[in-house]
Amino acid sequence: MNERNWRFLFLNNTPKLMHMLEILTIRIKKNIGDLYEHFVEQDFLPQVPGVFTHYFATMFSYNISLDYANRVIDYFWLENENVFYDCLIHLLKLKKNYLMTLCMEVNIKH
Repeated sequence: MNERNWRFLFLNNTPKLMHMLEILTIRIKKNIGDLYEHFVEQDFLPQVPGVFTHYFATMFSYNISLDYANRVIDYFWLENENVFYDCLIHLLKLKKNYLMTLCMEVNIKH
């Protein structure tokens, strides 16, 4: 927790988490530029914290089997948090075609 500054994940305003989400956004832009541009066009970037927070806060153990969670945590000890970025980028690439079809719609009832 101290060596890798993970204690900052649990401080007020979660500075570690906010920093990690900024890095994720940069990596999406670098690795999946067309998806990033779609997110910009759809005004989705402000939603990134709400969508991806649980992956970082739970080290990907939120909704995967214990076997996979153990593997992710093992890789975390070897590669630091880079494993989380790599996993998320890979998942986004797998779902890119579907994500590119989505539109952010706001339904406002008067």
